[in-house]
Amino acid sequence: MLASYFSIRPEPEQLVEYQENPAFNDELDELNPLEGKPLYSRALYEQYYEDYLVQLDDFMDRMDSELSD
Repeated sequence: MLASYFSIRPEPEQLVEYQENPAFNDELDELNPLEGKPLYSRALYEQYYEDYLVQLDDFMDRMDSELSD
């Protein structure tokens, strides 16, 4: 019974693809340099996807705000 419970995974609503946001990824990498290591943006995307989405939403809001000014 437990095996069945753990094998069921909820479907994600809609995944954001890493390569769809190059400006955001570049900004994250510039603000958080990791010499000789994976890109910060890629690590955040792969290991802390929810945090990546939160920061992406903030970035998009900031870009929208700058465009409307």
